[in-house]
Amino acid sequence: IEPDIDTVFAGLQMGNGIFDVSPDGERLVHYAGSVETTLSTIDVGPTPVTRLPATPVLSSTTRLRGRVSPAGDRILLARDAARGGAHASQFSLIARNGGPESQLPVAAENLLDFQWSPDGARVMYLHGIAGNKIRLMETETTGRGTREIARFEQAAATQFFPLADGAVCLMPGGRRSISIIRRSGKRDVTWQAPDWISHIGGISPSADRKSLAVVGKNRSADSVIVAILDIDSGRFTRLGILAGGDPQQIKWIQDGSMMFVLREPQGAFALYRMARDRPARRVGVLPYTDADFSVSSDGN
Repeated sequence: IEPDIDTVFAGLQMGNGIFDVSPDGERLVHYAGSVETTLSTIDVGPTPVTRLPATPVLSSTTRLRGRVSPAGDRILLARDAARGGAHASQFSLIARNGGPESQLPVAAENLLDFQWSPDGARVMYLHGIAGNKIRLMETETTGRGTREIARFEQAAATQFFPLADGAVCLMPGGRRSISIIRRSGKRDVTWQAPDWISHIGGISPSADRKSLAVVGKNRSADSVIVAILDIDSGRFTRLGILAGGDPQQIKWIQDGSMMFVLREPQGAFALYRMARDRPARRVGVLPYTDADFSVSSDGN
């Protein structure tokens, strides 16, 4: 550890990988994750199965992330791309069942998060810019009309979740608080997680925009908690707790229930479904040990 920067490796893709430096400081050893990323779809049928079947859509030799549209008919892709030595992500659209990609004329450097707008008409993304700032952007799915929604300090958010009324939920890197901004006629608020939630894994708005579904870890980090946050009061209400870890994205779907992903004690990721007045139901095991998941609004 030295007070000044000595060497910069530009364009080295680390992803979720690891790295180490030799004792003499002359060699860098790094592992950047898998050399191939596969995008798949899973149809969640009414008949329970032990392992949910996945249908491969495409693969890439660069890091690839996807978000299924609210209607479930398209997938928004963010693919790592070289751009003048900087770390950038190129956006494109593909039909749920595959086919040709439609590339959007938008590339975001230092991409932190990206989502569909609630109506599926626009793409929204959060990325880092100069001066230790981040900004939230949106563009039409045609690639036209790109505009800046808001600009923040770098510590303000690493993830965001749009609400149907134009408001936005922000979650900083510590994952111990949720900020709600840009609500019409209401002030911006930040709600801290209660003591019984040590880490927020994901959030999703209700259809009436009054509540957020929250999935997170308990204080001892050996169980996953599902809760509801009242946006106006900041009150968290616990709905259930399940043995497991690594709580992933949660989705409040059209029938009023919630779907979420967690890693079960035996190590597999599984999809669960939960209604507000009923215990969680295990839908099935997902065929991946390291993946990024999203769910369509109908839960199918």
